[in-house]
Order: sequence, then structure tokens, then C-alpha cells
Amino acid sequence: MKKLKRVLALCLALAMVCGLAGCGGGGGETEGTQAAGESGGAAAGETGTDSAPNTGDQTSARDSVIYAWSNEPSTLDPHMTSDSTALGACYQMYDMLIREEKDGSLVPALCTEYSLSEDQMDITFTLREGVKFHNGDEMTADDVVFSLNRSIGSTYTTKMTSAFESCEKVDDTHVVLHLKFPYAAAIGCLSNANCAIVNQEVVEADENWALNNPVGTGPYKFKSWTTGVELQFEAFSDYFRGEAPIKNLTMRTITDTSALIIALENGEVDFVDTPIVSARQSLMDNPNLRYDECEQACYYLIAFNNQEGYFTNEKVREAVSYAVDRETLIVGALDGNGSAVTSAMVPTCFCYDTEFEAHEYNVEKAKELMAEAGYPDGFTVSIPTMSGGTYGTPTEILQGMLGEIGINLEIEYMERGTWMSEVLTNNNYEITFWAVPITVNDPDLACYTTFHSDYINGSGNFCNVVDEELDTLLEQGRGEMDETARAEIYNQVCEIVRDNSYLIPLYTGTRRIAHNVNLQGVNADPVLKYYVWEWYWAE
Repeated sequence: MKKLKRVLALCLALAMVCGLAGCGGGGGETEGTQAAGESGGAAAGETGTDSAPNTGDQTSARDSVIYAWSNEPSTLDPHMTSDSTALGACYQMYDMLIREEKDGSLVPALCTEYSLSEDQMDITFTLREGVKFHNGDEMTADDVVFSLNRSIGSTYTTKMTSAFESCEKVDDTHVVLHLKFPYAAAIGCLSNANCAIVNQEVVEADENWALNNPVGTGPYKFKSWTTGVELQFEAFSDYFRGEAPIKNLTMRTITDTSALIIALENGEVDFVDTPIVSARQSLMDNPNLRYDECEQACYYLIAFNNQEGYFTNEKVREAVSYAVDRETLIVGALDGNGSAVTSAMVPTCFCYDTEFEAHEYNVEKAKELMAEAGYPDGFTVSIPTMSGGTYGTPTEILQGMLGEIGINLEIEYMERGTWMSEVLTNNNYEITFWAVPITVNDPDLACYTTFHSDYINGSGNFCNVVDEELDTLLEQGRGEMDETARAEIYNQVCEIVRDNSYLIPLYTGTRRIAHNVNLQGVNADPVLKYYVWEWYWAE
């Protein structure tokens, strides 16, 4: 079974959850870099100075950074989005009660310590005193209670907060988070920007506060937002961990992925989030740039609507599982820069079993299953997909593979918003290509809403899986505190998904970044957490 260094830190955090008080926070801001990233090593042309912690006292002639990406944030309200781009901006502006360190450990941030009740149903936090919001207000217990209850009530934060009942003020320096049931991933979820602490007075005073006056306690203050162009921030001088070395931060949107690379190569931007795979070698070879990558906290898959259409037939789904050649997909879709995923589990999770056996690639077996299902001559079915290389290219490759067993895929290209509405929300599809990404490295985040029957019909279970045995295991897994026992539970979950071909796991890729070689403290991150507070320019 795969064991990552990151798991050791997670074990420590879970031990703390089981009754020990958390220790005081310190060190660098969260990036969550793990062994998967370390195994990739430094690419050609890397400086090897990417792990220096931010102590708040580095000095250099440069104090600005232009951070570029191909998407624009949907909002700066951390409780009203599940969009990774929006959360990426939120990590610069807001803090949470818990922070994830570079080694994956979970430590106190806006609290100084925490403890779990004997029945594991309540987590009590001692709040850090003297923390200021960007408008000068001091953070209070009321702000924390308001923020967490607001997050719990949001439909956008379900993956992070589904186990949380409510937050309650104990006194001016303590709050208690009530859980619906014992939950092993609770502390990790609290490190996600969906659980960020906001200023109650500001939020209640203006319904458009996230656009007009987004206020947090984080290292960067909002300056301006030019829609479709860029966000601008400035360092917060009263940040409780020390003022950031980078004084001015611009987060620029360049939707043309080729233009994004050119802007980096020309020095027009300093950092690029997720450069296109085809630029990998040229970025590695450029002496003025540093390229870094790590394994994604995500896996790509073939999704079926298990409640409607051709793929309600289990033998048809099983036929598809034998018809896909993962290695060919990795070469065609990722230029070979990925790895096969055989079980319905995100590979960065501690319980991912590298020895788990998926159905082999066997076209003749697939044809036999199609005949047994009553479709010896196959059928034609529409497959909605998003345009572009991430989704469109593998869909086109799958079209050829499934054509060999008589399943003729008619590709229907959609823009991202339409696809999400039609497929994920309305379940208006029979087969599609999709992914399971996680932003907290825990198997519950990969499995619960993906497969539990409570989340069918547009609530997260996009394959519309209804399986009582699976539900029971998923409920056991999220409450089990022993790591070995949890691993066995999730192995059983993966076996049920495979044996019923509810979906077909295919592969995982890499999280990629590229930046000016003189920009220090930067690493690729499996869950796309980038903290500019930690960055600085080499002298």
C-alpha cells in the first residue's frame, strides 16, 4: 500500500484530534507539498532553493509579483464557491483556524490550540488574541462563530462542512465546533479556504461585500478587481505572522494558454499556475525559469449515469472497463506525464493501494460482455464533454477505444459552465469524462459525496450510484479514527465500485507551475494551495 511522507503528518494531526491539544503554530504558510512532489525532484534548470521558510524578514530589491493563470475567480467570498481559482485568491486574503504546513502537518493558525471531547463530537478552539482584520477591527469569537456557521449553511461548501453541525461561542477566547458524528477529516477540512474567517460586521453591512470590500485577516489586502484582467492586492502590515516580503501582488488572467507561456518567457509575469503540458520541456530547459510538478490530488475517470440509459446495464459498464487502455490515454492526453489509477481513490490519499487490480485491457472480453448485455452490434450514444485538452482530448481517444466494441460515441462539446449545469447538476447524460479532485487530502473527501446515495440527482454523486452496502462503508469510513481500519474500509469501497463498474478510474496527472528562477519559496502543490506570503525574491 502506498505510504507517503505526508501521511506521517496526518497521523500526528489525527492523534491530536483524538484528545491531545494542538501546539502553537509557526513556520511557513501552507503549501502541503508531499512525497509525490519530492519524488518528481528538481527538474532541469531548477535552483534547489524552493524550501526556504518565510520568516517575514527577507529583503530584496524586488517586492512585487505577477501571478498568472488561465481562469478568473468567480468570487472572493470563500463560503460561496467551490472553484479552485476563486479559492486560490482567497488563500491570499483569509486565514482559517487551522493551517496546513509544507510537510502536510495540520497546525493551529487563528487558534492557538484545540482539543476534542471524549465522545469526539465537539472540538474546542482557543482563539489567537490580537489578530486584526484588514480594516483594523480585531477578530473576535463572534466573527469565528459567524464565519463557520455561514460556511456550514452554504451549498458550496458541502465537501468541507457536511459533518459539521454548528459553531458556538464559549467565551471571548473560546469557541466549540459541534459535529454531527465523529469525523476523522474534521481538522483537515478546517484548513480549507471554505472555512475561512470573515468579518461579521462587514458581511452583514453590505450584501456585495465580496466585490466591494472583501476583508480578511490574511497576509494580503484587496486593492482592486478589473474583471477579465486582474486582481490587485497589497501586503497587510499588521498581519499576525509578519508582513509579507512581496508587497504588491497581482493575480492576472490570461485565458490563452499559449499566450500565458509567452508572457512568462518574456518576463511579463513571474509565476504561472498550471502551464499547458506541451510546454513542459521548454520550460524545464529555460535557464531563466524554474519548473516544478507534483502528483495531482485528483483522478480522471469515465462516468456513467447508473440510473438512466444504456449504462444502467452492468455488463455494458463492465465492457467499457475492459475496453480502455490507460497507458494509451496517458500518452495521448498527457504526453506520457501521468500514471494509471486502478481504484476509485485519489492516489495522494494514505489508503490508496498501488497493488489494487482493475479490469485488464481486453477488447475481446469487452465484446463478449456487450453480446451478453444484448448489444452484439453495439449502439450510438452522446457523450457531452468540455472543449480543450484536459477533457476534450481524452474524450476523443475514448471515442476510438469504445468504437472497437461497438459503442459509437457522438461527442457533444460544451463550454465549462454549460457542461457542469447539464451533467453535474441536471444529470442530463449517459456517459462522460470527468475527474474527482480533492482539496483536503483525505479519502472521505474523495468518496463520500461521490458515491453516497444521499448525494444523487445533482448533489455530488454524479454517477447516481445507489448501493446500501457502499453507503454503510462510507459512513463507517468517515467516523473511523484508526488509520489501518480506515484503509481497509476504503479498500472495500473501491472493490464494490470496481465490481459494479459504477465508474471507471483512468489516470492522474501532475500539478504544474513555472516561475522566474529568482522567485524563491515556491513549490507545486497537489491541491493548488499557493501562499504568496511565503515567497520572496533572491538578492
